[in-house]
Amino acid sequence: MTEISYGIDWLSATSQNDGVGQRWWHYYCQHEKANAPLFAEDFRLQGGYTGRKCEGVAWAYSQRYGYYCHGTGSDAAKIWHWLQMPEVRITRIDLRVDVIMPHADVDVAGRGYSENRDCERPSYRLIDKSASDGQTLYIGSMSSERFARLYDKGAERGQAPGFIWRYEVVIRKPYANAIYEQIVTAGLKLLPSLVYGWFTDRNVKPIFEADAVGLASTDARVTTVEARLAWLRKSVRPAVLKLIQSGYAEETFEALGISSPMSKTPSEI
Repeated sequence: MTEISYGIDWLSATSQNDGVGQRWWHYYCQHEKANAPLFAEDFRLQGGYTGRKCEGVAWAYSQRYGYYCHGTGSDAAKIWHWLQMPEVRITRIDLRVDVIMPHADVDVAGRGYSENRDCERPSYRLIDKSASDGQTLYIGSMSSERFARLYDKGAERGQAPGFIWRYEVVIRKPYANAIYEQIVTAGLKLLPSLVYGWFTDRNVKPIFEADAVGLASTDARVTTVEARLAWLRKSVRPAVLKLIQSGYAEETFEALGISSPMSKTPSEI
C-alpha cells in the first residue's frame, strides 16, 4: 500500500522589529541549550547578517536589514511558532510530500520529463546519472521565485532506488507570505493539496492523491503591499536610478508626479 508523509522542509523569515528579533534570539538560545551535545557555530549570510546556527536552526542580525531566522529539514517545524508575530516577512517556504511505495518504480521523474520535454515554459530538466543514484526532475529555474523538483529520496539516502519519491515545491518572496498564511489558517493538512496542485498545473500528475479539501494554488496573484514594494525594488528602482544618474532627475520626478527632494528648501526637508 502506498503511503505519504508531508511537511515543511525549509522556512525562513526576516523582521525589522527589535522586539521580534529579540524573541527569536531567546527562542534560538533555548534551542541551542536544549541541543548542547550538538555542534553549534557562528553563522553568516549575504547582506551583512551575522549570528549563530545549531543543526538546522539559525538566527542572525544585519544592521542594514534587521533580523533573520531559518529552520531546515525536520528543524523547520521548530521555528513555526516563532513566525506567528506581527511585522514578520516570510522569505522562503519549501513544501514536501514523500511517497513511500510497496514496489519500486525507478522512472517516475523520467515519465514526467518525457511528457513535457518539448515545453519551453516552465523549463523541465531531468538528471538521470545512474540506476543507483536515482532520477531528479527540475521544473522551472532554481533561482526563480517558485520552482519544484521531483526526486528519488530513497536513492539520495543510499537506499534502493524507486521506493521513496519526494515532490518538493520551493516558494520565495513575495509569494511565500501568502502560502504561509494559507497553511496557518487551514493547517498542515493543506500541504498535499498545495503540492499536488502545483505539479498537476504543470502537467506532472503525482503518484499520490490530493486531499478532499481541494487544490489550493500557489500561483494566486499576490496583491499585498509587500508584493508591490518588491515590484518597485525589482522593476522600477533600477530604471529611475539610471535616469537620475544620466542627469534627468527633475524630469523623472515630474513624470512620476512626485516632488523632487532636490527642489526642497532646507526648512522643507
